[in-house]
Parts: sequence; structure tokens; C-alpha cells
Amino acid sequence: EDFKKIYDSLNLYDNVVSNDIIVVANKIPDFAFFGELNANLALRAGASGAIIDGVTRDTRETVDIGFPVFSKGNYCKDTRKRGIVTAKNRTVIIDGISIHKNDLIFGDKDGIVVIPKKYEREIIDTALEKMKNEKMILIDVAKGIKTSELTEKYGMF
Repeated sequence: EDFKKIYDSLNLYDNVVSNDIIVVANKIPDFAFFGELNANLALRAGASGAIIDGVTRDTRETVDIGFPVFSKGNYCKDTRKRGIVTAKNRTVIIDGISIHKNDLIFGDKDGIVVIPKKYEREIIDTALEKMKNEKMILIDVAKGIKTSELTEKYGMF
């Protein structure tokens, strides 16, 4: 009976606002909490993606609808009758990284980056400067400039 509480998670989608990221700390990470149905509910609610501390399922379907899900892998068995929702709208810790409400999150095929709100401007400015520098290096590489000259001009990269 207690395991029916897993369905409490479905009501959470009513509180999602545009561009929210769904973050799940799955205490049974070898079983998938998130799949096609959750992805569709999240997308309909306006979420931009999901981060799952554990595995996910229905990967093809979530990719097909264009909803990014970042997880530690894929597995067909879900958490049904194995897990329950114990908290919501709380700080989540994944691999030692605290994720708070209103943190800025970037994700791509290489992984995710969580930027705490208080450091957002500083980190964005630094990242943009590094990206600009890398573009300049790539231009010089395309021009055929020798590696020794590149390291002299830009330092180690």
C-alpha cells in the first residue's frame, strides 16, 4: 500500500513552470523512475529537461519528443512497487553536487553543469571569455599556425 505513494509524483507536474528542470534523487537508482509518460507530462507542463540520479527508461521515446533527460544509464524496469516519493521542492544532491531551486543548469551530450544563482554572472562571463579564446585558437589552427606559436600566444589549452 505504501508503494502507491510513487504516484504522488504525478501531482508534482501541476507545479512545474516554464523552463523548470525536473531533478530526481532516486534512492533506488538501479530502477528507472522517469520514462516516456513522465517526459510527456513534464514537457506539457513547460519543463525544459530532467536530471535523474539513477537510470531512466523509454530513451528513444523521450528523444523523439525532444525532451532531454540526463541520467546515469538506461534500464527497462521501473520503480513501481519499489519506491515512493518522500520529498518535493527540496535541494537535491547528486554525486556531491547540491542542486537548489533557481540554480542555472546547462546540459548537453557531455553532461550537465549546475551554476549556483549567486555565482551565475561571474561564471557566465568567465565561460564566455573562455569560449571566445577557444574560437580564436581554432581560427589560428585553421590558418596553420604551429603549435609552439599557439602555446606562446595563448598559453596551455
